Amino acid sequence: MNQILLIQYNPDDVAKMLSMLQSYSKGETEVIHAPSLEDGLSHIRRTDFDLIMVDLDLPGIDGVNTIDTILEIENKCPLITLSGEYDEELAFQLIDKSIQDFLVKGEFNKKQLHRSVRFAIQRKKWEESLRITGERLKAIFDSAPLGFFLVDMKGTFIDGNKATEKILGYYKNELMGKSYLDMGLLPSDGREKAIQLLVRNSIGMSTGPDIIVFKRKTGEKVNVEMFTNSIQINSEVYAFGIVRELCGKSVN
Repeated sequence: MNQILLIQYNPDDVAKMLSMLQSYSKGETEVIHAPSLEDGLSHIRRTDFDLIMVDLDLPGIDGVNTIDTILEIENKCPLITLSGEYDEELAFQLIDKSIQDFLVKGEFNKKQLHRSVRFAIQRKKWEESLRITGERLKAIFDSAPLGFFLVDMKGTFIDGNKATEKILGYYKNELMGKSYLDMGLLPSDGREKAIQLLVRNSIGMSTGPDIIVFKRKTGEKVNVEMFTNSIQINSEVYAFGIVRELCGKSVN
């Protein structure tokens, strides 16, 4: 069952909102009313709501401070704000705070309210699903037996898993933000080869299998089989690499 918290003071506004909300997904939605911000915060601390609807015209506090106070204790639940008038500057301020919707009282009907509520609740479910999927993928990434890493077109490490740490002999925090071209991981001929591979990645090409000699922090050299694939993230090109140590192939 979905749970919606309505924080609103004016009795007439409350009656109208409850009437419209109670017809939304009958039997599948519970609407809890809080007449003050303090009462609303008390409910928020006790309950994981699917949606919070808050009137910006609560007595004794302005709209922005109302939202800031709520976000201090709950920043994951979608918020829909209700205002007595349209204030464009305020609306943009609230959008910057990731408010789901800005509704002006008296200017929306039941159908429009239901659509806004439905989208807000569904968005929370999508985001939760993405979060869980991301955690699963991160767990797979970190625990994979092969080394996975992500670098930009300058060879700067963006991410890497535990197998990459083991193969290269460096902890992740020693690699992040540094280019493997410039930190002594590669002999001179290996550096030239690595640059050639990045050039191919920069034009969308995949590479591998290639045998690369890496120099660990201990000074030990190790032969590694490497594949790379060009990927785009937010219009930026990166190389996603897969590496495995060639057993018995350490070199002097």
